[in-house]
Amino acid sequence: MRRAFPPGGGAAAPVYSAAAVALPGMPACRRAGIGATFPAFPTSMSDPYRARLLARIEELAAEHGELERVLEAVLAEPMVDEIRVRRLKKRKLLLKDQIALLRRELDPDVSA
Repeated sequence: MRRAFPPGGGAAAPVYSAAAVALPGMPACRRAGIGATFPAFPTSMSDPYRARLLARIEELAAEHGELERVLEAVLAEPMVDEIRVRRLKKRKLLLKDQIALLRRELDPDVSA
C-alpha cells in the first residue's frame, strides 16, 4: 500500500491514498471511489470481472460440497475426532460466508 506523506517531509502519521487499496480487476469507478456517478458493479454477463466472480463462486461451492461429503464420512466413523469435525465445520462456514459475500457483490441489495 502506498503512503502519502504531508508536504515538507514532516514525521506526521502517513495518509493512505485511495489508489493504494485498488485491487486488480476492480472497476475504475470503484478504484476512484466514485460510486454515485458510475455503476459500482459490472452489469453485463460478458463482463470479465463478473465472469471471474461467477467462476470463483463455483469453485467455492464445489469445495463447500466436498467438505460436506468429508464431514459426513468423518461423522460416520466409529471414533469421531471432534477437533477435526470442528475444523471442518469452521472451514465450511467460512466458505459459505465467502460465497454469500461474492453473491452480494454480483447482485447488491441497494435500496434506492
